Formats: sequence, C-alpha cells, structure tokens
Amino acid sequence: MLRPVCFRLFLLFVPAFFVCAPVAYAGPEHVNSAADSLGTTSGREERADEAVLRQRQLRNTDLIIALMGGVLLLGGLGLARLVRLNRRLKASEEVVKAQNRDLMAVGEELRTAKERAEQASRMKSNFIQSMSHEVRTPLNSIIGFSQVLVSKFRNDPTVEEYVSIIEASSLSLLRMVDDVLDIAYLDQTDALPRTDYCSVNNRCHECVAKALSQLKAGVTMILEPSAEDPVLHTNSKRVVQVLQHLLHNAAKFTVEGEIILTYTCRIPERTMLFTISDTGPGIPAEKQEAVFERFVKLDTFAQGTGLGLPVCRLIAAKLGGSLRVDPSYTEGCRMIFEVPFGLPEEI
Repeated sequence: MLRPVCFRLFLLFVPAFFVCAPVAYAGPEHVNSAADSLGTTSGREERADEAVLRQRQLRNTDLIIALMGGVLLLGGLGLARLVRLNRRLKASEEVVKAQNRDLMAVGEELRTAKERAEQASRMKSNFIQSMSHEVRTPLNSIIGFSQVLVSKFRNDPTVEEYVSIIEASSLSLLRMVDDVLDIAYLDQTDALPRTDYCSVNNRCHECVAKALSQLKAGVTMILEPSAEDPVLHTNSKRVVQVLQHLLHNAAKFTVEGEIILTYTCRIPERTMLFTISDTGPGIPAEKQEAVFERFVKLDTFAQGTGLGLPVCRLIAAKLGGSLRVDPSYTEGCRMIFEVPFGLPEEI
C-alpha cells in the first residue's frame, strides 16, 4: 500500500515541479525582463512629470508675460495721462502769467492814478488854503470896522441895525471860510495832539458868552458846570471850536425854550462827555447820521454850507473821541461830544 501512495505523491509532485520549474529555472532572464519593464514604466512617468512641469513653467511664464504686459500698459496709460496733465499745467501757468502781467499793469495804473489823485488833493488843499486866507483877510477888516461903527453909532438905531447885519453876514462868511480851511487841514492830518492844559468851566463859560448874541428872543442858554473845576490836558482850541459850532447850530434852529450845555468828567475812563440839548425841531431818526455828511442840509433854505457838523465830527475823530446825536432825546436835539484827556500829574 506504500507504493501506490508514494506513486500518487510522485504524480502530484512532478506536474507541480514542471509547472513551477520554468519560473525557478529561468529566474535571471525573467528578472531582467521585469526590471526593464519597470524601468520603462518609471521613465515614462518621469517624462510625463517633466512634461507637466514644463507645461506649468510655460503657464507661469505666460502669466508673468501677461502681468508684465498689463504693468507696461498701465504705465503707458499713466505716462500718457501725466503728459496731458503736464500740458494742462503748462497752459495754466501761461494763463496765470498772463493774468499776473495784466494785474501788474492794472496795479501800475492804480499807483499812477493814486499819485495823481494825491497830487491833485494837495494842489486843491493848497489852493483852498491860499484862497481862504486871501478871503479871510478882508473879512476880518470888514468885521473890525463894522464893530467900530456899531460902537460909534450906537444911538442911531437904523445905522446900528445895518451895521449889525453887515457884521452878522461877515461872521457867517468867515465861519464858512474857517470850515473850508479846517476840512482841507484835517483831511491831511492823522491825529490832533493834546497841546495844553485848560479849565473846563472857563472854556465852557467862554463858549456860552460868545453864543448869547446869537440867541433868538425867548430862548435862554444855560450852563450846568460840574461841581468841581477839572484842569485837563487836551487840545482846548479844538474842543472849544466844536462846542462853539454846536451852540451856534442850537441857537440857529431854536426859536423858543432853552439850550443847555453840560459836561461829565469820567476820571477812570479818562474821557470828557459834553452834551448840548435844545428845544428846537430836532433831527429825524433816519437822518441823524446823514447830517454829518459834507454839504448835507435838512433845510435847504437855512443859512450855512452844511460843513459845520462834518467838521465837528472830523475834529472829534482826530482827537480820539466821537460826536453823535442822542436818539433817545425827543424834546429837540441833543448832541453828545466825547473826547479823551490826560491829567496833569500823568504828564
């Protein structure tokens, strides 16, 4: 029984040996063939990877070229815009230069016109001063001799009346000449200096005394002096001139009632406040500034040239003060004259 079993095993083994033997026997050639096949496969894969890599590089290169082209395009557009802006800037510069040349020419013309106007103003002022002095000299003679005649023919009412008319007319004409002289002088002056010391009460009494002869019948003039008699450092000549003008105007337009001159000395503020109140027709509210303009008259038939109040305001301004109408006063007209001063111990 052993032989059949062995034979059977032999029969099973031999076919298996012959089936497997070619592989085991031909091992080296088969291994080389497999290696070649594997090398070919890996080479193909490498070539495929290289092709993919080249494609990627080409795509990257194309992308870089496209970006560079875009940058160059944008740079070209920017350069073109810069060129256009530069041309516009040059054109604007030319326009500005032309305008500057025109402005310089206009400025030169204005300077020339200003110099001519100043020269004409100086010539006008010199002419006015010269003519005014020539007119004033005979007027002073007329006034002086008329006063002599009044004193000589005091007992003859007719002659006294005629001489008084001559004197009043001469004084009115002299006042007009003085106003013209003052306008010509003040227009060329920046400020009026403080020249002397004065007693305010004494100066006010002098102004009232000169204005009494101009009052109409039934009109009284009252001076209400301060409780004290201050001595101040100011320009007394110009202050008296303003007060006399204001009292003269009040006397001219007041036909009944009273005219009151008062003043207040404000030591802390270093200002003197004069008020001249009358019971005349007054000044309408809408014309209270217009009366200070030159040659403006509310009553065209009234005597005068319309220079008195403008001269007074100009003097007040040159002294550093002011002159205005009190709008709250309704019983006539009230002028408020404010002027600064200095104290003797401060000098």
